[in-house]
Amino acid sequence: MISGESKKLTIAIWALTITIIVSTLIESSILLVISDTFDEVEKIEKSLDLPSLPTQYEEHYLKNEIEILRSKVNTRISTHPNDEYAYYYLGRIQYKEGSFEKAYLNFKKATELDPTWERASEYMELSENR
Repeated sequence: MISGESKKLTIAIWALTITIIVSTLIESSILLVISDTFDEVEKIEKSLDLPSLPTQYEEHYLKNEIEILRSKVNTRISTHPNDEYAYYYLGRIQYKEGSFEKAYLNFKKATELDPTWERASEYMELSENR
């Protein structure tokens, strides 16, 4: 025969276990919904008729909006460290300013991320020879 206290303890343990299971299931479903939402937002952003980041970078560079470009590429590098275009345009800024060693390193990083990118390789060589 189980005592009254033992029954209460058993019921409390079962209630806690059920609560943990339900909480875990709810949390998992919330994470799935959030993940699906991020995927949907990404699809929407890609479908918008906005200029690509490389196009935006080039426009700033051609308009000599160097500080705007520098800010954008530095932000992009901190949030997306594998964006070869950001390194390339940071290298272009540094090359233009005469910081050839820094430019070389950024062109090198861009070519490491995309070994087929001839333009970045050309600038890397130009920077190295300055």
